[in-house]
Amino acid sequence: AERPQKGRMREFVQCDIDILGDESANAEIELIDVTARALMAIGFSDFTVHINDRRMLRAMLSAMGFSEESLDSVCVTFDKLDKIGAEGVKAELLEKECPKAAVAALDEFLAGGDFTIERVAGYLPDPSLAEGLIRIMDTVRRLAEGRYAIEYTPSLVRGQGYYTGVVFEVTCAAFSGAIAGGGRYDHMIGKFIGQEVPAVGFSIGFERICGILAEQRFEAPVPKRLALLYRDDADFAEVLKKAGRLRGEYAVTVLPQQKKLGKQLGALENAGFGAAAFFDNEEIKILGQKEN
Repeated sequence: AERPQKGRMREFVQCDIDILGDESANAEIELIDVTARALMAIGFSDFTVHINDRRMLRAMLSAMGFSEESLDSVCVTFDKLDKIGAEGVKAELLEKECPKAAVAALDEFLAGGDFTIERVAGYLPDPSLAEGLIRIMDTVRRLAEGRYAIEYTPSLVRGQGYYTGVVFEVTCAAFSGAIAGGGRYDHMIGKFIGQEVPAVGFSIGFERICGILAEQRFEAPVPKRLALLYRDDADFAEVLKKAGRLRGEYAVTVLPQQKKLGKQLGALENAGFGAAAFFDNEEIKILGQKEN
C-alpha cells in the first residue's frame, strides 16, 4: 500500500455521485458531464477526463496470449504505465513469469504509441465491444464543447476489483494524481441484496480539490444575503415557495415585514444583508444604494 503523502491521505472524504438501475451508456455519460460541470463551477478548466473499458482491455490482453487467471495481475502492472513506462511494464510482467510471446505482443502495442479505440478494437475477437465506449467518448466531447479534454487511456484500470466495465479518471495540470475517478460496478450491490442492480459512480477527492484550490488562493463565491419580507396576512406556504425560487440566486432569510420599513431595511443592511425582496410584489431592493 502507498504511504500517506501530499494529496493521498490515510483517511479521506469523497464527494460521490452514483446512478443505480441504468445499464445503458447514458449513465456514464451523465456522470462524466455532471462531474465536469461541478469541477468547472469551482474554477477548474485545465483538466482531462481519461476513459477506458476494462472489458476491452482484458479482451485485448487475452488475445495477446495472457491467461485468464493472470489478467488481474497483468492489469495492475499495465495500470502503472504512466509511472514506470513501457520498459518498466515489460520488466515487471517478465518477473511475474508471464508468457514471453504475450509480453512481446504488448510491448509491440506500446511501441506503436497510437493508443486509439480503433487500434485496440483490432485485437478484439468482437470489435463491436468498442461501440459503447466510442459513443460515450463522442457524446462527452460534444458536451465538453472544448472546455476540457477527453482522452482514451487504454492503460487505465482503477485499482478496485469490483469495476466491471467503463472506468474514468480526471487529472489536472495542478496535481500529479487523479482528482476524481469512478466506473461501472454492476455486480457489487447484488452481493448484498441477492439481486443484480446495474450501477455506476463517480467520486471527487475532497481533500485533493481543497488543497489545489487553497494553493490557487481560490475564494468560494458567497451568495448575496437577501431578506424576503412578508405581511401578517400573507399565505406563509406561498411565502416559502417564493423563498425557494429565490434561493437559486440568493441566501434567503424569511422575515415578517415591520411597520417602519425604512428602519427595518437599515437594520438589515447593518446585519450584512445585500438585498430585500417583498412577497406581495416582484421588487428586489439592493440595500446600500442611495435613492435618486
